[in-house]
Amino acid sequence: MKQAKIAEIYKECSTLITEQTQEIHQLVLGTGNFDAKVLIVGDVPTSEEEDAGLPFVGRAGKPLHDCLDALGLKEEDVYVTQVVKYRPYRINEKSGRVVTRAPKKEEIQFFLPYLQEEIGIISPKIIITLGGMPLRAIMDNNRLQINAEHGKVRTKYINNHVYKVLPFSQEALRQAEYEDNNDMEVLRKLVEYVHTGKEEIKEEEKVDIKADTKVNGNIDIKMDTKVNGNTDIKTDTKINESAHRKMDTKITISPKKVKPKPIRTEQDSSKLKAIIIYGGDGYADDPTLVAIDRISNVLTELNTSIIRLDLYKDQYDIQEFFAELAEARAVVIATTVEWFGIGGHLQTFLDKCWKYGNKAYFNDAYLFGVVISKQHYERDTYNHLIKSWELLGGVEGSSICANIKKSVELETNGALLNSIDKKTEEFYRVAHQSRTVLPTSIRNNKIFIEVNNRQAIENDYSFTETPMTVEDQETFIPNYEAFMEKQQKDIEDITNLFKQKLSSKVVQAAKTETELFKSAFVGSDDGVNCKIQWSINDKVSKNFVMDLKKGKLSTYFGSVTDFNTVIHLDEEILKKIMDGKMTVQRAFMTGEIKAKGDFTVIYKLDGLFDLAR
Repeated sequence: MKQAKIAEIYKECSTLITEQTQEIHQLVLGTGNFDAKVLIVGDVPTSEEEDAGLPFVGRAGKPLHDCLDALGLKEEDVYVTQVVKYRPYRINEKSGRVVTRAPKKEEIQFFLPYLQEEIGIISPKIIITLGGMPLRAIMDNNRLQINAEHGKVRTKYINNHVYKVLPFSQEALRQAEYEDNNDMEVLRKLVEYVHTGKEEIKEEEKVDIKADTKVNGNIDIKMDTKVNGNTDIKTDTKINESAHRKMDTKITISPKKVKPKPIRTEQDSSKLKAIIIYGGDGYADDPTLVAIDRISNVLTELNTSIIRLDLYKDQYDIQEFFAELAEARAVVIATTVEWFGIGGHLQTFLDKCWKYGNKAYFNDAYLFGVVISKQHYERDTYNHLIKSWELLGGVEGSSICANIKKSVELETNGALLNSIDKKTEEFYRVAHQSRTVLPTSIRNNKIFIEVNNRQAIENDYSFTETPMTVEDQETFIPNYEAFMEKQQKDIEDITNLFKQKLSSKVVQAAKTETELFKSAFVGSDDGVNCKIQWSINDKVSKNFVMDLKKGKLSTYFGSVTDFNTVIHLDEEILKKIMDGKMTVQRAFMTGEIKAKGDFTVIYKLDGLFDLAR
């Protein structure tokens, strides 16, 4: 499977980066249609792309999305990736902020083999490079300039396979939304041609744009694009400046008058099917109704087949639901929290799923859980919902948890509605691509009760509306009494352990920062020698110094100037680190702490202390 192969590439890449740099980087993965005929390559991820783990999102992705819209394409029609797979950054010495920098030559060369292997797996008909750096990296020629190469079709051999490469400038990409964009018109013809299934595209043939100004005020713009030796695509555009700039466009294809076939996307053959289940009471001021209407609209725009069940109407048949679920990969369950708990309608529905359902129907069905509370407890309710879903055999796809008192508060808030749209798009990608999810103990370690009906178990499809009695049940667990006795003993042991942990935490809380780090110091075999200045932004009086010499630690409050590394952070983050709730490395990578000096010290700090005890 192509997706699994690419995931393996990134895994190998991530491991090697960590070994070489002694830092953990958030890699930005390629995404889209893994069988795409068009592959788009950008340069480096931005901070927004790094946070999302996906290329071309946020402000950096808007020009590309506008370009795809202008071409009549969707994200699922192409595959997008970047040359450098992580965000190159530096620390601004004045502000202490993490800022993006240009990639080094060594970084580009490091990632190039992984990009080439990724291209080989996707095997596109054409590669579109956005900007100069991707062009030079793909073509392995540092002398190429995007202004001179824009619009040319080049040939490149990568791992004994030939590919066509079309350089496209960032400036042309930013102008994609304009209707009179000549570059986009030619690119549209080229993309359509690629999707007709023809192989040959002539090398180094460029879009020639000629402008001749005539005395009568008419400007003739002629674009001649040679796609192969036999077919010329000509676009003649006449603009009459004296007639309110009316545009008359004439397109001819000669000598072979072949009309390009319509582009077929993956959705044509494998349309996503989603079931939307509403577990509230259907009141007009319920904000959950606004949310699921918004979700329905987004999924519909993404060409998703939708079935909706309103549980409060009590008009659904549980067996019909199972039949629909057998064909669906996406399930949206939305409920309202009135006070505490998951709600009567939804709880009854989930109970029926457990009692009468075939668990095979729920296997790998992705859940989009939507819980909106008018008071409190939305997180508790969602935890109940996802636990129930995983017990049934499904997996978590995405979630929305919110506290909104009235529907009008959601209907009139554009930012909140946009957030729902983005969550829905994310869920669509997860379900449509059947993304692999990490295993959980709930799904993998369930205790089942066996009904005293062997034929029903063997067939695994029998449904009954008759509740089971205690006499009808028998456990799979041999020696049940001994098992329960051991369970009780384990509970007592865990209780004692938590009591010890609690008393330890009380003692820890009484210690100062320097005392706590000193007591948690476990040392290292390599004998780290360094001096670290901890600078607390919002409480300067708590600034302290760590001095490590030959495997020994001394700590004291104050500030020094001869440090090897300085760490800037807020008191709240320091407390999380001291409580063992956050590692120094994690806080650094997420921007919670800023540092300058020797970064390798930050990588080693977590191993020097046992703060979780």
